[in-house]
Amino acid sequence: SRLVTMLSGTKEQKCLLRLEAQEKKFPLGVSVNYLNSEFKHYLATDYAQYAKQSLAELGNRIWGPPSHPNVKPLNFLQHASWNDPSDGRRGVSLCHAIGIADAESIGKATLFVSVVASFPIFEVIDALYQHCTDNKLNPAKTFVWMSFFCSNHRKCTAPAGASDRVAECRKTLSKIQKMVCVLDDFHKPTNMKRAWPVYEVFVASELNLKPSVALLSEARRRFGTSQLQGMFLADVDAMEARATVSDDEESIKKEFRKARGGPTNVNVEVHKLVQNELSRLLRSTVLA
Repeated sequence: SRLVTMLSGTKEQKCLLRLEAQEKKFPLGVSVNYLNSEFKHYLATDYAQYAKQSLAELGNRIWGPPSHPNVKPLNFLQHASWNDPSDGRRGVSLCHAIGIADAESIGKATLFVSVVASFPIFEVIDALYQHCTDNKLNPAKTFVWMSFFCSNHRKCTAPAGASDRVAECRKTLSKIQKMVCVLDDFHKPTNMKRAWPVYEVFVASELNLKPSVALLSEARRRFGTSQLQGMFLADVDAMEARATVSDDEESIKKEFRKARGGPTNVNVEVHKLVQNELSRLLRSTVLA
């Protein structure tokens, strides 16, 4: 498989150095076309037992669950075979591992994906591909930045990094300038109960961006029959949103408290952005 082509040490190192140099200039993303074709095929063929799992479940198998540090992780996409040039340690991001095997599937990120880790990975990919279809985007040229693929989670699990992760999220979104929120419901999406997705939409509002929305399959099916235009989204309560890592949650809520107008304004801005996009999506669905 092209996905796991083993290159010589010299070629591998040159490729990783090139990817690292590019990433210092701009965030890298993975093409939606690659995710919808080769990645799905690779997962279904080589790791069929994990194909229906969520991002979080698969992530725990790839990088090892935080509660069981002695569990041997999967060498998924050969990511654990390569030394990261930034610190010399084994283990690179999936994005970089893909870049080693299939350079054309990695490029300057054009879309920041805000998603919940509990969503099934295949459904997320399907939603992104449908988003490309709906918005006449070329999936081969739409490079998505999604933490699951583009963050080196070996580094993300290091202690005392929550404030850095929050700052890095803002920096990444400010460089990409476009965002899509993958939602599992149009009335009470799980996203609005999770600290990271709420924070990401809030950052988009501060950057004067208008995030688009992509729905998982079941939500999309129900959405097409909805006549509740202007009445979709339940109220948002940013200070009640939770994160898996308590330090992340604390750092994010510190940002909410510091925001102009405080958490109340965060709630208003996040609700307005997502509500407006849902209304736009319904209009386009009705007129289609």
